[in-house]
Amino acid sequence: MKVNKVSAYRKAIKMNQSQMAKLLNLSVDAYSRKERGLSEFKQSEMAKIVNIISKKEPTATIEAIFFN
Repeated sequence: MKVNKVSAYRKAIKMNQSQMAKLLNLSVDAYSRKERGLSEFKQSEMAKIVNIISKKEPTATIEAIFFN
Protein backbone atom coordinates (compact mmCIF):
# COMPACT_ATOMS: atom_id res chain seq x y z
CA MET A 1 0.00 0.00 0.00
CA LYS A 2 1.38 3.38 -1.01
CA VAL A 3 0.37 5.53 1.94
CA ASN A 4 2.28 8.54 0.63
CA LYS A 5 -0.17 8.59 -2.27
CA VAL A 6 -3.07 8.82 0.17
CA SER A 7 -1.52 11.97 1.59
CA ALA A 8 -0.78 13.39 -1.86
CA TYR A 9 -4.33 12.81 -3.11
CA ARG A 10 -5.78 14.24 0.12
CA LYS A 11 -3.67 17.37 -0.27
CA ALA A 12 -4.58 17.61 -3.98
CA ILE A 13 -8.24 17.99 -3.05
CA LYS A 14 -7.27 20.57 -0.41
CA MET A 15 -8.36 18.50 2.56
CA ASN A 16 -6.47 18.26 5.83
CA GLN A 17 -6.08 15.18 8.02
CA SER A 18 -8.69 16.39 10.48
CA GLN A 19 -11.33 16.72 7.76
CA MET A 20 -10.56 13.29 6.30
CA ALA A 21 -10.51 11.68 9.74
CA LYS A 22 -13.94 13.12 10.52
CA LEU A 23 -15.41 11.75 7.27
CA LEU A 24 -13.98 8.32 8.12
CA ASN A 25 -15.17 8.46 11.75
CA LEU A 26 -11.58 8.20 13.00
CA SER A 27 -9.61 10.28 15.44
CA VAL A 28 -7.00 12.51 13.82
CA ASP A 29 -4.30 10.46 15.54
CA ALA A 30 -5.66 7.17 14.17
CA TYR A 31 -5.96 8.62 10.67
CA SER A 32 -2.45 10.06 10.84
CA ARG A 33 -1.02 6.67 11.87
CA LYS A 34 -2.75 5.02 8.93
CA GLU A 35 -1.60 7.67 6.47
CA ARG A 36 2.01 7.28 7.69
CA GLY A 37 1.84 3.50 7.33
CA LEU A 38 1.99 2.72 11.04
CA SER A 39 -1.41 0.99 10.82
CA GLU A 40 -3.33 -0.23 7.81
CA PHE A 41 -6.50 1.19 6.34
CA LYS A 42 -9.47 -1.19 6.43
CA GLN A 43 -11.01 -2.01 3.05
CA SER A 44 -14.11 -0.03 4.01
CA GLU A 45 -11.93 3.00 4.80
CA MET A 46 -10.13 2.64 1.46
CA ALA A 47 -13.47 2.60 -0.34
CA LYS A 48 -14.61 5.74 1.49
CA ILE A 49 -11.34 7.53 0.72
CA VAL A 50 -11.65 6.70 -2.98
CA ASN A 51 -15.26 7.91 -2.97
CA ILE A 52 -14.27 11.20 -1.31
CA ILE A 53 -11.25 11.85 -3.52
CA SER A 54 -12.87 10.79 -6.81
CA LYS A 55 -15.53 13.49 -6.43
CA LYS A 56 -12.81 16.09 -7.07
CA GLU A 57 -10.26 13.91 -8.88
CA PRO A 58 -12.32 11.69 -11.21
CA THR A 59 -9.31 9.66 -12.32
CA ALA A 60 -8.60 8.51 -8.74
CA THR A 61 -9.13 4.78 -8.31
CA ILE A 62 -8.42 2.41 -5.46
CA GLU A 63 -5.54 0.98 -7.50
CA ALA A 64 -4.01 4.40 -8.17
CA ILE A 65 -4.30 5.55 -4.57
CA PHE A 66 -3.41 2.40 -2.67
CA PHE A 67 -1.70 -0.13 -4.93
CA ASN A 68 0.28 1.54 -7.77
